[in-house]
Amino acid sequence: MGYIYIYYKIAAKRAIKELERERVESEKSQETKYRKSVIEHYEEYGLGSSLDAYKISRATLYNWQKKYLEIGIYGLIKGLRSPKKKRCSKVPLEVKEYICKYRDQHKGVRKECIKPELDRFCCENGFKGISV
Repeated sequence: MGYIYIYYKIAAKRAIKELERERVESEKSQETKYRKSVIEHYEEYGLGSSLDAYKISRATLYNWQKKYLEIGIYGLIKGLRSPKKKRCSKVPLEVKEYICKYRDQHKGVRKECIKPELDRFCCENGFKGISV
């Protein structure tokens, strides 16, 4: 009896996830269609009419049009808004490995206790010390 309940519970969760995925895809599709209709309206009736009819800014319209001309319909899909440049760690790999090995050898040690050992390691191996 319990296995059947668990099976149906898992199946229900999968179905809910699939419905959510379809809803998101549908919203993306609707957003893309909306943006394409704005561009088509702009091309047919001009800037003033488009801005009045759709209540968007000129910059937004120009950005959509630029993406549409460069990439096509795929340029209008609402994508991820993650930064183009992400920060990279400046800590050398050897220092990270030392910290991991030290933590494995000394379970539950705090960062204040690791710092003196880390400074000694960095000094011996020619690395710039890191702050806590």
